[in-house]
Amino acid sequence: MEQAQKELQEAEQELAKVSQSGGNQTEEEKQARQVQEQAARARVATASAAVATAYAAYSEALTESGSSTSGTGVNTTA
Repeated sequence: MEQAQKELQEAEQELAKVSQSGGNQTEEEKQARQVQEQAARARVATASAAVATAYAAYSEALTESGSSTSGTGVNTTA
């Protein structure tokens, strides 16, 4: 899960960097930046889904073991 979160953070940083670039650009440069931005958005979406999947698996594993994902829950099945 930590790896997925790290990848999401990196993807978000990349998207921010690509989104901020601009200024005086030729039409080709603008199109290239748009493609980079779309790729960065796709990477963010993929990384976000990976985090959600990892958390769901982690949560399910804890539930099956009788633990709580909230950190404040009490195991009443003992």
